Amino acid sequence: MDISCIVNAHRERHVVHPTLRSVLRSVALARECGLRVDVHVVLDDSDDETREVVARLIGNDGYVHHVNYGDLSASRNWAVQHCTGEYLAFIDGDDLWCHQWLVDSLMAARRESRRIVFHPEYNVYFGSAAPHVFHHVDMEDADYQPEFLLRMNYWTALSFARRDIYLEFPYRPNRIDDGFGYEDWTWNHETVTAGIIHKTVTGTSHFIRKGKAGTSLLDQTNQMRAIPRVLDLYALPAPCRKAAETRAPAKESTGTSTSLELQAA
Repeated sequence: MDISCIVNAHRERHVVHPTLRSVLRSVALARECGLRVDVHVVLDDSDDETREVVARLIGNDGYVHHVNYGDLSASRNWAVQHCTGEYLAFIDGDDLWCHQWLVDSLMAARRESRRIVFHPEYNVYFGSAAPHVFHHVDMEDADYQPEFLLRMNYWTALSFARRDIYLEFPYRPNRIDDGFGYEDWTWNHETVTAGIIHKTVTGTSHFIRKGKAGTSLLDQTNQMRAIPRVLDLYALPAPCRKAAETRAPAKESTGTSTSLELQAA
C-alpha cells in the first residue's frame, strides 16, 4: 500500500460529510495515477449521527474503526499501528484537502531520501470565525526560525510522512486538565529536535474549519490555558534555550499568523 489516509473523527455529525467527500475525491485522483491508497476512518467516542454519515459515505471505499480513547493523540497512534501504507496522510473529521494533496505529496516525498514531514503550502481557515489564509513555513526557507517554534506552532497535524516516522514518534496524550495540550505542536517540536525536516508541498492547501459547533479540542485547550510539552528547557539547542529563558519576542515570519489560538490547531 502506497498511502493510508487517516480520518480522525469524533462527533462532527453532518460536518464529516464534506470531509469524506474531500478525502474520497483526492483518493480517486491518486488511484487514477496508479497509486495504491486506502482510507481509514477512526471514530473515537462517536455518536449515532456521525457513525451513520460515515457508514453511508464510506461504504466499500474504506475501513471504519471504532475506539473509545476520548483523546485525539491516542486515536492517531492507534491508526498508525493498524494502517499498512508506506506513507500516512492525516485529516481531522471537519477539515478538507485540496484535490491533488495525495498525489503531489507522494511525488514530493519520492524525490527525497531524507526523513521529511510534509505540510500544505497554505491553510485556508473558514467558518463562523474570521476567515484568513495561513502560509506554512518550510524549514529550508529563509523565514524559518528554530526558536519561533517555542512561541508558536508552525504546522498543523494534517501532515504527510512515512509511517516509520509516526511509529518512532507517537503523539503524546493530551492532559488538558493538568495543563498540557497541543499534541501537534509538541509532536512538531519533538520531530524537529530529532532532526526530522518539515517541508511544504508547493501549490497545495488544506481548508480548516473554525467556529465549530460545540467545543473543539483546541477551544478546550485554549480555555484551560494549556501549554505544549516542548521537552526539557536545558536540553534544547542554545538558540532555543536562550529564546525561552529571555522570553524575547520572536520575529514574525512572513505570512505567519500572530494568534496562538489560530495556529495551534
